[in-house]
This record gives sequence, structure tokens and C-alpha cells, in this order.
Amino acid sequence: MSETETAPTSFHEVQRIRHWWLWAILLIVAGLAWWSFAQQIVLGRPFGDNPGPDWMVWMITAICGVLVPVALLVARLEVTVDPTGLRLHYVPFRNRLVQASHVSSYEVVEYRPLREWGGWGIRYGFGRGWAYTAYGNRGVQLVLSNHKRLLVGSQRPEALAEALHGLAS
Repeated sequence: MSETETAPTSFHEVQRIRHWWLWAILLIVAGLAWWSFAQQIVLGRPFGDNPGPDWMVWMITAICGVLVPVALLVARLEVTVDPTGLRLHYVPFRNRLVQASHVSSYEVVEYRPLREWGGWGIRYGFGRGWAYTAYGNRGVQLVLSNHKRLLVGSQRPEALAEALHGLAS
């Protein structure tokens, strides 16, 4: 295979954060940040009974009104299986490659995201290892050759397991 050719992909899935309640909370917080900005910075009226300084209103609006909404809007979990292994890319946060030779075993599992992992995202659970999840409660639990565990959330866990089986063949 030449340098310009890419290895064939046996599995590819893109998952986005689709929790309506998270978006509702985010919209309320962002709306409040923008409202405080409009009141204090644009109209010159101190916001609240004990208003913060203008620099703080700017900072809160930048973080809660722009940065967090944009980060969640572009956030996605890309799971790819190709001959080199399992690639996890949690845009815009992290990339991870688990080489095919490092996968000892795997199984399709159902998990409880809030109770077991404290939610979705890139999570660490003592005794459970790492989890990469974006939505739902199903995935593939891997045990790596160093005995560490890795949970990969998927809307198509059976297809992901089948692709991992193809790596071992």
C-alpha cells in the first residue's frame, strides 16, 4: 500500500450529543449570560442586586454564552476500526488509537451512564477504566492486553464488535 492510500475502514460511526435536557439547561444558562451582558455592558445598568465588575460579565458571557455552546455544538465521538486498530476521536477534545494487537477481549454491553460513569463524554471510573460515550446506554467493553478496560459507546455495538472481531482474524 502506498503512502497516499489509506487502509480500508471496517467500521465508522459518528455520534453527537443529543440530550434534549442538556441543551435546555445550556440555552437557559447562555440566555442568562447574554441577558446580563445586554443589561450591564450594552445598556449600562448593573445586573442583579450585587453586580459583578464588567470584566466578569464579559468573561461569563464568553464562556457560558459562546465557548461552552460552541464546544457542545461541534462535539462528536468518531469511532473507526481499520487494520491499525480502534480509533477514537472525541472532537474537539482528544484522539486515541488502540492498536489491534492490544485488544485482548471485548463484549457488547449495556451500561448506566449516569450511575456508573457520572454521565457521557470521556470519563474515568475507578475499577472500570476509561469510557468514551456520547449518547445512549450501549457499547462495547474492551479489555486490553495490559488488563485495563475501555468502554466505547455506540449506537451500533454489534457492528462495532464484528469489526473488532475482523481485526483479530
